[in-house]
Amino acid sequence: MKIKRIIIFLLIFQIFISCSQKQDIENNSKKEIKIAYVLGGGAFRGYSHIGVLKTLETNNIYPDFIVGTSVGSLVGALYATGIDSHELQKLSLSFVSNSLMNFSFLNPGFFDKNTLKKLLDGHLPESFASLKTKFFAVATNLNNGSPTLFSSGDLRKSVLASCSIPILFAPEYIKNIPYGDGGLVSPLPVNFAKNLGADIIIASDISLQPDPIDLETGKFSLFLQSLKIMNKSLIKHEEKNSTFIIKVDTNFLSSFSDKTREMAILKGEEATKKIVDELKLFIEKNS
Repeated sequence: MKIKRIIIFLLIFQIFISCSQKQDIENNSKKEIKIAYVLGGGAFRGYSHIGVLKTLETNNIYPDFIVGTSVGSLVGALYATGIDSHELQKLSLSFVSNSLMNFSFLNPGFFDKNTLKKLLDGHLPESFASLKTKFFAVATNLNNGSPTLFSSGDLRKSVLASCSIPILFAPEYIKNIPYGDGGLVSPLPVNFAKNLGADIIIASDISLQPDPIDLETGKFSLFLQSLKIMNKSLIKHEEKNSTFIIKVDTNFLSSFSDKTREMAILKGEEATKKIVDELKLFIEKNS
């Protein structure tokens, strides 16, 4: 009788141990997913990124890291300081766009960057290490045309480099290398986010889309259309690696108009609301 009880006890104990081990295996197999925000270039249409961030934040979605190019690096760096999206909106609307565009006749660019530098000095820490959220800025090496990812060192200079649109602004020198706008080679840097180990990549695309044009309207219209086409081709190469891409309609926005800033933010919110329910389900399913 005693032997029978001992055998039953051992069997129950073995079943308990097996179940515990199985639960441990299941728990260990669940990895923490990494969410990346990718913020593309688009000059003053960058206000749309703020609308995207507001909607994601309202739905309790936050990034593990942010990759930004051009104006996306400016918005991304500010957000990575720990400021919430509503504070970011208030701050951005306090900027006077005209004050950022001071003509320069001495530098190799139509405008100087002094006002932009002061803005960054006043709102960004000196180092990447001081940010609350990990952040990466994409710029273009103007010596060889290769994309460069900055993640350490002088944060302000890295953002300036990423925002230095050739001809409009002089190159930004870092360690004696001239850097220009990241949008030249990576207007929507999804591949960087993927290579950095992101499991879920949420990309905000605020680029201008090609429209039918009347070739009689002049050379500038044709030049602008050419830029749109090249930009679209670069984005198409990268967007396929995003998990969710938020395409904000910005074609009707004037890049340098203060009047359209609030509309740009609203458009970012609207575009994000279209995908946010599906995004939340995807995150829940993969967590």
